[in-house]
Amino acid sequence: MPRALEDKVVLVTGGAGGLGRAIVKACSDNKAKVVICDVNEERVKETENDFEKLWHVGPLDKLSTAVTDVSNETGAAAAVEHCIRRFGRLDILINCAGIMDGFDPVDSVDVDLWNRVLAVNLTGPALMSKHAVKHFLSRGDKCAGSIVNVAAAAAVRGAAAGMSSIGPLLATATLGFDHAAATPETAAHMLLTKGAAYTAAKHGLVGLTKNTAAAYAKKNIRCNAVLPGNMDTNLLTTVPTDFNEEGRQVAQTLQAVLPGYVDVDKLAKTIVHLASDNAEGINGAVVAADNGWSAF
Repeated sequence: MPRALEDKVVLVTGGAGGLGRAIVKACSDNKAKVVICDVNEERVKETENDFEKLWHVGPLDKLSTAVTDVSNETGAAAAVEHCIRRFGRLDILINCAGIMDGFDPVDSVDVDLWNRVLAVNLTGPALMSKHAVKHFLSRGDKCAGSIVNVAAAAAVRGAAAGMSSIGPLLATATLGFDHAAATPETAAHMLLTKGAAYTAAKHGLVGLTKNTAAAYAKKNIRCNAVLPGNMDTNLLTTVPTDFNEEGRQVAQTLQAVLPGYVDVDKLAKTIVHLASDNAEGINGAVVAADNGWSAF
């Protein structure tokens, strides 16, 4: 029986990270040819080795890697060009690359961190989409393509930033905070002003998703977004060490009262479905895949 992505060519940014690896594995399981794109060369090599040793999928078969920074025009163009050069075309783009901010509300935002968070979390997906869509359109009558943007719960809330991957960090922090005293009401109240850069970037990513979906719907190009909840991934490593202390306390509060981690393998399957032709009637959707976080 054909798999959901059989013979499709998929490019995954952030493909050597925790969720990215799960997405690459899910795409590979569904018979896709996959390009792992990531800025971290060491992590790319580790991922490539793991795939060859554990899953017997190697660069000479249906897997390729591209080390590039997709937050700038040159890097984004290079990633798409690598995919086309390696596999002859690109069918699906999954924008998964992302970094955290320091939980800072707007009055304490560091402009350099703000610029970097928006560059990776919003400009990167925009540039990748630009070059992917150009390729999709170049096919003429055979024009088709699918884009999935990995946003976050913060994309539709005032400040749900910082919820992904911080559990281990917060568990080791000595803040004198009483988890048992936390309630959904106090947590929600305290949450309203935290993580301005990350929240703004993820809101923008949802806007980009809907605009792209509307602009190219008649060209058979789809664009959707997923909103993951709390995940145990390497996103933890992108949290600045000098993050806002009050923001950290808020995040720790929420760890005590919100649903548990989203399983990245299950989330990857959701992303594969949205990317595949099985979801050809879904365009411009923003799908919560958060273990019930948004319903809490």
